[in-house]
Amino acid sequence: MAKAKKAENNSKPRPKLGFMNMLFVLAGADLVLFFAPGMGLGYSMAPIDDRMAWTMLAIGILLLVVGLRGIFRKR
Repeated sequence: MAKAKKAENNSKPRPKLGFMNMLFVLAGADLVLFFAPGMGLGYSMAPIDDRMAWTMLAIGILLLVVGLRGIFRKR
């Protein structure tokens, strides 16, 4: 009688989340939601200058891109 083959472990290693990249994503999302020109949460509290709103929106999008680019690392 032949022996059964041993089950091989072919699973891929789980990706590891980068803590700083996760913080960049959260901070970028907060900036985008707060300073979106004309509809952000900042406009409901106090009027915000358009130049400041567009600048903070661009910084928020930049933080999102940087954070999402390297959020998953291999072990």
